[in-house]
Amino acid sequence: EMHGKVIKEGQMVGLTYPAANRDPRKYEDPHTFNIFRDFSKEAKHLSFGLGPHFCLGASLARLEVRLSLEEMTERVKSLRIPEGKELEYVSSSFTRGLNKFPAILEAR
Repeated sequence: EMHGKVIKEGQMVGLTYPAANRDPRKYEDPHTFNIFRDFSKEAKHLSFGLGPHFCLGASLARLEVRLSLEEMTERVKSLRIPEGKELEYVSSSFTRGLNKFPAILEAR
């Protein structure tokens, strides 16, 4: 039994990796993007895996995101999604990402 659900011996169980960081028992308001989320008070995020399965590229990914955001905030005054346009997400049970991100950027 796990969280009130009975798993029978030999029963197949599917894992949904993107759900790991959206557990309301571990994270307050898990479906809301919060860049200031304090992970010291909540569960650690699992975006790069854990233990022996930890992503070897995690440091590079963090560096790329940090540098990209630094450059973007220096050069872009505002960013908005055009009216009538929607974000198009990747269809995957392994990761969550965007296929298309239509945006209008206003330079500084």
